[in-house]
This record gives sequence, structure tokens and C-alpha cells, in this order.
Amino acid sequence: MPTATIVRGVPGSGKSTFARISSVEGFGDIISADDFFMKGERYCFDPRLLPQAHAQCLSRFIEYVKNGKNIIVDNVHSQMWEYKNYLLIAKMMGYEIKVFEIPCPDLDILKMFHSRNIHNVPYHTMEAIWNRWEMDSSAQIVS
Repeated sequence: MPTATIVRGVPGSGKSTFARISSVEGFGDIISADDFFMKGERYCFDPRLLPQAHAQCLSRFIEYVKNGKNIIVDNVHSQMWEYKNYLLIAKMMGYEIKVFEIPCPDLDILKMFHSRNIHNVPYHTMEAIWNRWEMDSSAQIVS
């Protein structure tokens, strides 16, 4: 049975590292809304283009699922509705679904994550993400 894996966490929490390790272990190829902003080796983020980035990510996910391939989605997904469509599509196509969440229990950890986030997400943006975070009780917690 093919697997769809959702990896969620605030910027700098280690989502991409976890996704890369999971990919090497055979969980599938990695897709992310961040892919949309890559220009060669350079990350060129424009918040006005986030809807297009997420639409492209979902479209790529659908292509993988149509072809029966294992896939890992590496996005912030601060609220469960943000990855609901991935879960619905995977379920409809008979996929095993795994959700991994990297917790950020307090502002001290958030500051540490901010210091290591590779996309230079401003602290106030990360704090807004943290404040709206919705725990998924079905997710596997990654420490």
C-alpha cells in the first residue's frame, strides 16, 4: 500500500531534515510549497505568491498519488484544514496516511527554531504561526 506522509511544524523545527531522513528510509519523494520559491539554488520567497505555491504543491501531490507513488509533504500546516485536502485525496486513493508533528511547546523553543530557520522567516511571523497552531491528536510526535 502506498504511503502519504504529512510533516508539520513551525519554520526551523526540523521538518525538512525529518522529511529528508524519511525519504532516504523509503517513505517517498518530498514536495513542499517552498519548491515554488526556488530559483536554481536560491530561495526567493514572496508572500503574495503563497496561494500559488500551495496550489502547485497540491497539484504535484495529486500527480504522485495518481501514479501510486509514496510521497512526503513538508509544509508548516499550522492548522489541520491546511492539509485536509491531502488527507482526503490520499484516503480516496487507498493510501496509508501518516502525519508527523514537530512540537514547539513554548516561546523559548520558538526562539531557538527562529535562530535556525533557513528561510529567514521573521520572528513575528513565526510567533503568529505558533499562536494559531492547532494540535492534531492523530499525529505522531517527533522529538
